Amino acid sequence: MRPCLALLMGAVLWSANARAEPTVWTVDPTQSRIGFQAEQLNAPFEGRFARYVADVAFDPDDLAASTVRVTVDVTSLDTGNSERDSTAQGADWFASADHPKAVFESDRFVRTGEGRYEAQARLTLRDATHPVVFPFSLRIEQAGTGRIARVAGDLPISRTAFGVGQGQWAGEGTIGDQVIIQVQLLARSHP
Repeated sequence: MRPCLALLMGAVLWSANARAEPTVWTVDPTQSRIGFQAEQLNAPFEGRFARYVADVAFDPDDLAASTVRVTVDVTSLDTGNSERDSTAQGADWFASADHPKAVFESDRFVRTGEGRYEAQARLTLRDATHPVVFPFSLRIEQAGTGRIARVAGDLPISRTAFGVGQGQWAGEGTIGDQVIIQVQLLARSHP
């Protein structure tokens, strides 16, 4: 075989096997929210985290190569109640002096329907890491020269499984065990 033909065939085979990297997205914090819902004395209350960093490389047509890592600054908690927010930073709750960040990191994605997905991931909170499954909806639309992605989903977790709420707070007497993490993100693709 001639060297030029061999090089051409090699290039064709390489390009057929090469995949483009998933789209990198930048989350717009002014139009996004990472919050939660919990219960105190059987009455629901909500909160949010004002500061977080989301590293997102996602392509619905290449889920195997897609990745998401979200790092939340737990010291940015805001429930609208300064006493509750201050208490939540203490050793019995987030222990934010030693564990100021919570991390959600994807392992794989599964399509569950039209515009519906699950992220099989690991959540680290305080000093505990557990597998979680985060179901979410995704809508991608053209916006000028780029694209906008809208993600929404709820992730129920057990706060006590992560050691959040110890000592007198370990039971469900005052604060319920189930916490629903609520995610609404708007992200823009890099041109």
